[in-house]
Amino acid sequence: MNQQQVIKTKRNNEKLEHEGALYVLHKFSDDGLKKFWRCEFHGPADQCKGRLHTDLNNVVQKMVGVHSCDMNAAHVECQRLVTGLKRRAAETCEAPATIRAQVLQNTCTPVLAAFPSKNATKKVIKRLRRDENAPRAEPLNLEQLEIPNTYRIYKRTEIDEEQFLLADTKDRMGLNVDLRDEGHLRGRHICIDAAAFQPNLCVVGKERWPNFAPQTISLDFELAMVGAVRTVLPACSVRYCFFHLVRNMKKQIRALGLTRVYNTDPAFAEKSKMITSLAFLPVHHLQNGLNALQAQIPPQLNSVFNWFLDNYMGRIRFNRTLDSADRTNNFAEAFHRKLQRQFNCTHPTIWRFIDTIRCEQKAIDADMARCVMGEAAPQKKTKYRNADARILRLVQRYNDVNNNILPQNDHNYANVNVSPENIINFLAVPYCAQQCGPVVQGYVYRDCSGIPFELVGQPTIGKPYVNYKTGCAHIDIACDVKDIGFPVQVQFNNEIEVTKTEQPLNNLTVTLTCTNDPANGQPRWTKVGVDNHSDQVVYVEKVSCDRDCAAETPITQTITHPTNANNEQEINRLAKFAIEWCHNNGLIVRQLLGRDHKIGGTPLIEIIQERADIAGFPPLTLFPSPFPRSAFEQAMNVQKAMNLLYFRVARDFDFLMDAFKDVTKADNHIAKMVELAKEIHEEGIRQPITVMLQRADYLLDVVENNETNEVKYEPKQVEINTGAIGATGLKRRTTELHRRMAEKAGMDASEAHIPENKPDKAKVKALYEAWRLFKDPNAIMLFLVYPDGSFNYDVRYIEEELHKMSDGIMKIDHYSLADLSEYRGITERLKLDPEDFSLRLDGKKVAVVFSGLTFLGCRLGSHGLKMRRMIERSTAIKAPSLFVALTGAKKVQQMLAMPGAIERFFPEPSDASTVAQIRATFANIWGLENLDDDTQKLIEDAIANPGNYVLKPNKECGGNNFYDDKLVKKLEEFTPTERGAHILMQKLRPMVVKNYLLRVNEVPKYADVIPELGVYGFLIGDLKEGHVLHNVQQGYHFRTKLSHVNEGGISAGFGFYDTAYLF
Repeated sequence: MNQQQVIKTKRNNEKLEHEGALYVLHKFSDDGLKKFWRCEFHGPADQCKGRLHTDLNNVVQKMVGVHSCDMNAAHVECQRLVTGLKRRAAETCEAPATIRAQVLQNTCTPVLAAFPSKNATKKVIKRLRRDENAPRAEPLNLEQLEIPNTYRIYKRTEIDEEQFLLADTKDRMGLNVDLRDEGHLRGRHICIDAAAFQPNLCVVGKERWPNFAPQTISLDFELAMVGAVRTVLPACSVRYCFFHLVRNMKKQIRALGLTRVYNTDPAFAEKSKMITSLAFLPVHHLQNGLNALQAQIPPQLNSVFNWFLDNYMGRIRFNRTLDSADRTNNFAEAFHRKLQRQFNCTHPTIWRFIDTIRCEQKAIDADMARCVMGEAAPQKKTKYRNADARILRLVQRYNDVNNNILPQNDHNYANVNVSPENIINFLAVPYCAQQCGPVVQGYVYRDCSGIPFELVGQPTIGKPYVNYKTGCAHIDIACDVKDIGFPVQVQFNNEIEVTKTEQPLNNLTVTLTCTNDPANGQPRWTKVGVDNHSDQVVYVEKVSCDRDCAAETPITQTITHPTNANNEQEINRLAKFAIEWCHNNGLIVRQLLGRDHKIGGTPLIEIIQERADIAGFPPLTLFPSPFPRSAFEQAMNVQKAMNLLYFRVARDFDFLMDAFKDVTKADNHIAKMVELAKEIHEEGIRQPITVMLQRADYLLDVVENNETNEVKYEPKQVEINTGAIGATGLKRRTTELHRRMAEKAGMDASEAHIPENKPDKAKVKALYEAWRLFKDPNAIMLFLVYPDGSFNYDVRYIEEELHKMSDGIMKIDHYSLADLSEYRGITERLKLDPEDFSLRLDGKKVAVVFSGLTFLGCRLGSHGLKMRRMIERSTAIKAPSLFVALTGAKKVQQMLAMPGAIERFFPEPSDASTVAQIRATFANIWGLENLDDDTQKLIEDAIANPGNYVLKPNKECGGNNFYDDKLVKKLEEFTPTERGAHILMQKLRPMVVKNYLLRVNEVPKYADVIPELGVYGFLIGDLKEGHVLHNVQQGYHFRTKLSHVNEGGISAGFGFYDTAYLF
C-alpha cells in the first residue's frame, strides 16, 4: 500500500489521512515497529471503532474495525485548512477575517460548506491566541506576587531588548490593591510610597539617567509623592496642579455641607473661586491679596479660607504664566485617561496592566521616532489653546510696578491689582468674551484711576452686558455665564467693543446718557437696554467716571443688535438681499402651489407639473439659529458609528424580520416590502455592494436640574433616514447664505461659530466610488426621481458634479416616477438580463441606481413595485438597497433602543464606548405590540398625559405622527393589530429661540422657533461579507419649525432651512 498523507497539527502532532477518514496516533506496538492509529472520532461522544495499523513510514498494513462516523473528503480537507488557520493565527497578528479569507482562497464549495462559520472561526482564533499568551495565575495576595522575567522585558526591536519594570525590586514601590470578594488580587491604582520611592528612584536614576536632574516636576497634592521628590531631587522645583487645587477646594465645600449654596448662590461661588485664584498672584503681592480677600468673604467661607492658608501657601509662580509654561499636570492626567481607555476596564489584573503599558510604550517609541525625524507634535485642542491664551492675556495685563496700597482709608482697595477680582475675572467663569469678567453683587468696581463705578441690580442670566472704553479707562462689565455668542456693538468715538448676548434677534436698543449725580456732583453714565417689540426695559446699568473723562467721551452712535436690524424697514432690506442671493447662487426649488390656486378651474399644480421654469427660494430663516456646541459635536462624532450600526442591521435578516413581524399585519405596503426582501434573501443577493446615505435627526432636549438650576442640552434622536437623502446641495448654499447674513448683522461669521457644511461633496464622492466599484466604465448611472419633486434642481446639481468628477466618462440617465408607468414605454426599455441578471436600459448596463423612490416611505403602485423588484434582483448597485431602506423604519429604531440590542451588533469588549455613545443619543421609545401589563400601563399613561408622548407609524416624509388629542383618539380606537404597527416615543422639551422666517410671497415673520439638527453619514459596504469600503461623516442638515407646531418636515410644509450658530 502507498504511504499515506500526514497532516501536522498546530502542536506538531500527526493526523493520518486514509480513504476519507482522519486517524490520530494511539500508540506504538510492543516491538516498536508498528504504529496503531484510531479514528479521530473515537471519543465517548462518537465512539467510532475505526482503527488502522501502519509501519514507521506510515504505509498502511491493516484496517481494523468499521467506521461508525461520517467520512468524507471535504471533512479531511476542512481539517487541513483549520490546522493552517490555527498555525497562521499563532504566527501572525492578522485580523481573524483576513486569516479566514487567506486560508479559504481557491477552496471548493463542499469544503466551504463544512468549514466553521465566521463567528466560530473568530472564537477559535481568539481562544488560541489567549492560550498562547496566557499569563500566570493571579496572585491571591502580595506575598504571592512574583513577576516573571518575560513580563520584565520590553523589546524596542527584534534585537534590542531592555528591562521594562525597572523599579520592581524586592524593595519595590508600594502597590495599592483592591482584594476582591473572590480573593483575586486586582490593581486598583499603583502609587509611590515615600519610603519605597527614594531607593528605587535612585536606582533608576543611576542605571538609566546618570545626569537626571529635572528643573521642575508638576504634581498634584499627593504628600507622599511630594516628599519623595523633595528628598531625592532637592534642587528640583515642585509645581502644583491648579485643576487639583480647585477640586480640593470643592471637596472642602462639600465637607462643610455648602455644596447647595455654592450651586445656587453666584456671589458665594465667586468668592469661593477667588480663594483658589490667589494662585496666580505674584508671591510678593500675595499678602495684599489675602488681606483684601479675607475682608470680603462671607463667614461661611472662613473655614475654607483657613484650610487654604494651612495647606496651600506655596504659590504657583507668576512669571511662569507670563512665560506660557504649564500651570497644570493635565498632560499627565490626559495620559492617565488614555491608559484607562487602553485597559478597557476599571480594575485590570497586574498582567493586563503590564501588557497595556508595554503596548503604550511601543506607541510612545513611534511618537519619539517621528519627533526625531522632525515632525511637529500634535497641538492641544482649540478650546485649551484659547483658555491658555486668555489667562496669559489677563496676567500680562497685571501691573506689577504700580502695586502699592493707597494710604487713604476709603481707598483700601483702590488699586485693582491688589484685589484678587482682577485676577479671577477669567478664572472664575467660563469664557464669554475677550474683555469680560464676572459680575458680583455688592462689589465696588473701580477704574484705573481709582474712581468707583457700580452695577445696579443683580445680573440676570441671559441678559447682555457691554464692555466699552471711556476717555481715561477701560472698564470691564461682564456678560453672564449663560451667554451664547451673539454681539451687541456700541460705538464711542469710532472705537467699537464687542461682547455677547443670548438672542441674535432680541432687537435691543442700547442707549447711553451722561448726567450729574445729585448726591456728589459726579458725572454718571447710564446704560439702558430696551426690547423694541415690547418697549420694556430689559436692564439698567450705571457707571461712574471722572468729569474730564465724561466730557471727552461723547456718544457718537448707538448700534442695536443685530446690527442694522432694529426696525421693519431694515429687516425687509435684509430679507430682500437674502432672497436675491438665493436666486443668484442656486438656492432655489421647484415651486408647487397648492390645489387652491387655479387657472380657469384647473388646479395650478396640474398646469405646472411638467414645467421646470417656475422656481423660488425654499422656506428659510433670515439668520442662523443658536445651537450648543457640545450637543452639535456629540451628534457629529457618533455618526460614523451610527452608519456602521445600521449597515450591520441591514445584514441581519433575522433581526429585520423580527422587527416587522407585527407591522406587516397592519401595513400592506410594509408587508409587500418584507415579502420582497424574503424573496431576495432566499434567491441570494446578486449585488452585495450597497450605498447607504443616512441622516440622523436630533432635537435638543432641555434638562433642568431642580436643585442647582443648571440647564443641560442633550441631543436626542428623533429618527433615522436611510433613503436617497436629498437637498444636500441646498444645505451647503443655506450655510453660505447665513454666513453672509451673519456678517451683515455684525455677528462673528467664522467657522468657529458657523461650521463648514458640504454634505453634497460627500454624497457625490460616495456615488462616484460606487460606480467605480462596479468596474465597468461603460455602465451608466440611473437616477429615479419624482416628476414634480421640489428638489429636482438639487438632483440635477448632483448629476453635474458626478459628470465633473468622472471627467465626463460617467453617463447618467434621469427618469421620474411617471416615466416608470407602462404607457411611457420605460418598462420595455428597462429590463433584467436573464443570463447574468444585469439591469439594462436600452441595452446599456446599469452600474448604480440612485433612487428617490426606494426609501421605505415611498408607496408605489403595481408598476412601481414591479420595477423595484426588477432593480433589487439585478446586479446593479443600489443607493439604497431594500435591506438598507428597511432599517429606516421607526420599528427598527425602537428595537435598537431595547436593552442589549446595540451589543448584538457591537459584541466586542472594545466596543463598549461606542455602544455608550450611540445609546446616549436615544430618547425613550416603546413598542406597542405586546399585550402585557407594562404595555397596558404605558398606553393608559399616554392617554392620561398625551403631552408627554408622540405616536408614530412607520411612514416617512412628515405629517404622519399623532399628538395630543389625536394621539388619545388613535390609542383608544386601535385594534391590537393596528397598535403593533406603531411606536410610542417620549416627547422632548426642545430649546426655543427667536428668528425671522421667510417664505415665497410672505413678509418676514418674527417668531419663536425650535431648531432640529440632522447629521449626514455615507457608507459603502458589502452586505454578504460585511466589509466596509467607505464610511464618512460630512455635513449637517439644520431646519427650524415654529415652536407651537408639532411637525417639522420641510417637504411637508412645516419646516424652514436654517444654519447652526454654535455657542
